[in-house]
Amino acid sequence: MEAAPPSLGGSPMNYIEVFHSKQSWRICTISYSADGRPWVPFNRFCLIDASEVRPGFRVFRIRASSLAFRLSNGRGTGDSANDVAYTAPTPGRYVADNGLTRVGDADVGACVAAERKAAGETHSWIELSVRVDPKWPQAWATVAVDGGEWSALPGLRLKERLVDGDRWCWTRVRGSRAEFALHDGGDEWDNGGGGNYVVGWPGKWIVVGGKCDYVGPADADLAAMAAAKQGDKMQRAEGSTGVNAEPAKAST
Repeated sequence: MEAAPPSLGGSPMNYIEVFHSKQSWRICTISYSADGRPWVPFNRFCLIDASEVRPGFRVFRIRASSLAFRLSNGRGTGDSANDVAYTAPTPGRYVADNGLTRVGDADVGACVAAERKAAGETHSWIELSVRVDPKWPQAWATVAVDGGEWSALPGLRLKERLVDGDRWCWTRVRGSRAEFALHDGGDEWDNGGGGNYVVGWPGKWIVVGGKCDYVGPADADLAAMAAAKQGDKMQRAEGSTGVNAEPAKAST
């Protein structure tokens, strides 16, 4: 049976990262409201070590478009903006230090990897969908997976389908990272402006504006996890909360 094409998914997922550093704090707990939902109280989640990104810092990562939060050392000492909750109004990377500063975009790859680790999920498929030049009679992709050799020309022939009248081409490979260059089977190439299309982790990706946008887990992985859960009755959490943090422990 031929593999089913991946769905196109929705808009790119939004994440917020909050970095914080107080050397005198043994732990840093967080109370928060994401996207206007009810507040999660203190002592459920702690920020985790982020020394590999910012030495001496801890981080809280969550899938959300906006975030209101307060921080505490678990012993009653808080850190907020003049006793008012910090507010991150848009996705991105923030530093909380007697005020909240947006310092850039969130590292979506790190957020996704940590989210999957927290949920106990293993993902191994990359699905790429693209609208190629309508003049191309067919579309092919040369691919290098996980730093390996590029596939021999002509490479993989992309499968096709119509979505709302638009011609979409797609392919699916197994790996944790991949580079793609597209061509028409002849001399016409599309390699993302010269740097190739780069996919940094497993999942569903759509080529938009000359770059790859991550829009969610690969359909193949979702199907595999659903089948494993059905067949083996795997005992794991029902879906992901979108939170990357440690369960809070009582302070002594």
